[in-house]
Amino acid sequence: MDFGEEEQAEQLVQILQSSRIRDKVVAKFNLLAHYEIDPNDENKYYKLNNEYTSHFEFTRTRYGSIQIDVLDRNAELAAKMANSIVDLIDTVKNDMIRERTKPAFDINKRKMLQMLHDRDSILNLLDSLSGIGVVSLAVRSNLFQALVDSKNSQEKITIKENLALNTKYGSQYDALEHMRNEMIIKIEDFRVSYEQAESDANANFNHKFVVEKAVKADKKEKPKRMIIVLVASLGGFIFGVLFLLIRQRIQELKLQA
Repeated sequence: MDFGEEEQAEQLVQILQSSRIRDKVVAKFNLLAHYEIDPNDENKYYKLNNEYTSHFEFTRTRYGSIQIDVLDRNAELAAKMANSIVDLIDTVKNDMIRERTKPAFDINKRKMLQMLHDRDSILNLLDSLSGIGVVSLAVRSNLFQALVDSKNSQEKITIKENLALNTKYGSQYDALEHMRNEMIIKIEDFRVSYEQAESDANANFNHKFVVEKAVKADKKEKPKRMIIVLVASLGGFIFGVLFLLIRQRIQELKLQA
């Protein structure tokens, strides 16, 4: 397994062991009640955590996959909880990614909105100047020729007035046109990084590949309580017999002495 894959597997184990997963499982399956923990107990979360860690285990296999083991008196519920944890991996991992990428996207979004606002302000000023007859430099140069070619006196007056306006506001119009063009280029250049940041902040990725779904176990993997008690009782009985034999032998040795 490559270092990068090993690192990802270790990260996944940490996510599975995190409170993000635990809290969602606890809430979904009401484990506080399931483990018969008094909700008014001041140590309820400590007890709940102990129960959880003793019933849920996440281990890496030698093949680089993650094995999830859930031990419960209800085998069907154990399988449901294991599969639920698998389903939560993508949700939790995507939430973690969004926590990291959302601030960057918010910054980019504010920057994009500011640039769009500046562009719209420039366009509004250009529209205002166009509304009173100010035209671009290319069109403006034709006004002088239009004045020369004009045969109508009233038309000449109109053209002269237009020329006066363009002489007064022409340089401002040209500057605004230049700013507009620069802003359009700037916005288009920035749009690539903006859309990438937006994608990172909103995308839902699949971070897992399920090798095998959890199923209800045929039998308990842990020894039955009766067997545990029997072994403990048998051990105590043997110890008691040995103790009596040793004590009797000591007394015999004392009498012989």
